[in-house]
Amino acid sequence: MSKKLLKQLTGPYILTEKNPEISLSIVIPTLEEAQNIAILLERLLILLDKKLPNDYEIIVVDDDSQDQTWQKVLDFEKERDNIKVIRREKEKGLATAVMRGWQISRGKYLAVMDGDLQHPLEPLLEMLDLIEKNDLVVATRCAKGGGYDNLCFKRKTISKVARIIGSFVLPKIVKRVSDPMSGYFMLKRSVIENIEMKPIGYKILLEVIARGRIKKITEVGYRFDVRVGGKSKINNKQYLQYVWHLLKLQVASWPILRLKKWIAVGLTGFAVDMFAFFILLTFFDFHVAISAFLSAEIAIINNFFWNDRWTFGDLAKKTPGLYRKGMRFWKFNLICLSGLLLHTLILSWMVQSQGLDPYFAKVLTIIIVSIWNIILNFRYSWDVPSQQEEINQKD
Repeated sequence: MSKKLLKQLTGPYILTEKNPEISLSIVIPTLEEAQNIAILLERLLILLDKKLPNDYEIIVVDDDSQDQTWQKVLDFEKERDNIKVIRREKEKGLATAVMRGWQISRGKYLAVMDGDLQHPLEPLLEMLDLIEKNDLVVATRCAKGGGYDNLCFKRKTISKVARIIGSFVLPKIVKRVSDPMSGYFMLKRSVIENIEMKPIGYKILLEVIARGRIKKITEVGYRFDVRVGGKSKINNKQYLQYVWHLLKLQVASWPILRLKKWIAVGLTGFAVDMFAFFILLTFFDFHVAISAFLSAEIAIINNFFWNDRWTFGDLAKKTPGLYRKGMRFWKFNLICLSGLLLHTLILSWMVQSQGLDPYFAKVLTIIIVSIWNIILNFRYSWDVPSQQEEINQKD
């Protein structure tokens, strides 16, 4: 086996602390990019040999491409010690590939870029000039001088919707950059050392911002180049993974004690909801949808009282007064009522269209809507600080 074809790593995605031996390590995750990778490597070598002679490395992490992209890298330049290849036969996914590349890297600064030639090289030089005074430099299509005219209408629309969803679910992280799905950026090694990453899907930037020690971020604009060879690997599954990643990061940011209190209050609300649902359905003979709506509203009032007094009591004390309490209630109620509309529609569909038992359907619906309620209420009703923010406040 060639010395350049490295064994695939296993275990947690943790970048262990070590003294950097060179300035820059660039990781290029690939899948079926045999038509593009040699051209990209040639351009990178010409550029970086001038900028950082003998002071950089390129690490290609390939997910066992059927077109043997990994072999193309081995054949490209056999005399270059600063080009390495990992061929992964078990793990898959661009985000995990980036982490595996960083784990074997030797650079003070770490970078990632795509292997499809759609990332122009000029921003790389700009990032190198800016990284010393920043923790993270992101090449973005949304900053001044950037754009993605070459993307089809569908890709543009989905990209914009994904940013909106991210800003809604995880605003304190997503809004720190204009393009949270960028796959082209550079960071200081020190900001993610000894931190376990949990990458999902095809992008890792959100993971870096959420879990890393990132204080100062700057951006450089770039325009997508036209893909010459190969085809895009982006599909609907990867966008779903992006949303799932947002939800996981949101949950990870919640303070554990508050979350436990919220769950405890939610259980009392569940009991109140089910009891009221039983009374309305059995003794008053209301329609199942009306019973669900009224019982849920009763539970909303119960949950607000306990959350405002107990779960978020310290935050509520910072904004005293009947008016502010009323505003918190209306925010809470509006969020829960939007969930309640969802609740009613789902429950009716489960019972009337799918023939499920009303009580079983009720339980499933409550679980679904609870996820909706907790995300929005933590952010908007009480503006709960993240776990790290609470630690900083105590310090």
